[in-house]
Amino acid sequence: MGLLIDPGASGGLAGTDTVVQYRKAKVPHCLDFDVTESGGQTFQGIDGEPVPGLGRLSQTAQWGR
Repeated sequence: MGLLIDPGASGGLAGTDTVVQYRKAKVPHCLDFDVTESGGQTFQGIDGEPVPGLGRLSQTAQWGR
């Protein structure tokens, strides 16, 4: 498990599986987050089809000890 930051994206991207694993591992601040609507944003996968975003996640993260 880890934290993925994509500097090429317009914002950091976190998949739903990543969020679930973060909570299951009970890492520090795993419950300290907010989700807001995506505002109609869409994303494209490797198939090129647009998919609506589920929402925007703001997550507190601990860097180091």
